[in-house]
Amino acid sequence: MMKLNERQQIIKYALELNDVGALVWDRTLANVSQSELFEFFSFRLQFIAPMVSKELATMQALRAYEKLKTLRALKAGYRVFESVQALESFVKEHFRGEALSNGGDGSGFFEYGIISVDNDGELRNQHVIVNGAYQRLNTTEAADYYNWLLDNQHKIGDIKRYTTEEVAKIDKEIEQKKKEQNQKAQEAAITLSASKKANPNVAMLPQMIAKLSQAKRISA
Repeated sequence: MMKLNERQQIIKYALELNDVGALVWDRTLANVSQSELFEFFSFRLQFIAPMVSKELATMQALRAYEKLKTLRALKAGYRVFESVQALESFVKEHFRGEALSNGGDGSGFFEYGIISVDNDGELRNQHVIVNGAYQRLNTTEAADYYNWLLDNQHKIGDIKRYTTEEVAKIDKEIEQKKKEQNQKAQEAAITLSASKKANPNVAMLPQMIAKLSQAKRISA
C-alpha cells in the first residue's frame, strides 16, 4: 500500500481512521487545504453529538465550513460567483430556511426588506405576509433579484434588521424622491409645451422624422 503523505496522516489521526479511510477522506476534503485542516477539525467539534456518527458530523461540518469560507471571501470583497446559476445553486444548498440578504436599489425590494429562502429553496419576501407566510417571489421577481445579487455579492448573508422608526424614515425619503421626480417631469412637460407654442415646427418634428425615415426605406 502507498505511504500516506503529511496531509493524509493529519486526516487519519484527526478522524481516527485506518490508511484506506484516510485516503478516502482526503478526497472528500479536497476543498479544505492542508493549511486549513486544523481550523476545520476544530470547527468540526461543534457538530459532534450523541447518536451522530463521526462521518455524518464531518460531512455536516464540511458543508458549513464551505459556506463559512465563501462568506469570508464575500465579506473581503471578492467576487466568488461568475454566473446566476452558480449563485442560485449555492443559495439553495446553503441558505434553506435562512435569511439571505436585504433588498436594495435595483433588486426590486426596499433596503429594509429581507429576502429569505424557504425549505424548498424558493425565495420569499419577509416584508410581506400572505395567508400567514412570507410572500413567495414570482419567477420574474426571483430572476431580477438573482441578477442584482450577482452584482452585489457582498450582500449575501449580511442581514440588517431595521427598526420601525428607521423604516418610517426610509419610506419618507422614498416618498420625497417620488415627489421631486414628479415635479421635474411636470416642469419638463411645461417647458416642452411652451416650446411647441413658440415654434410650431417643434410639434411637427416627430412626424417629419417619421416621413424622412419612410422615404429612406422606399428609396433603398
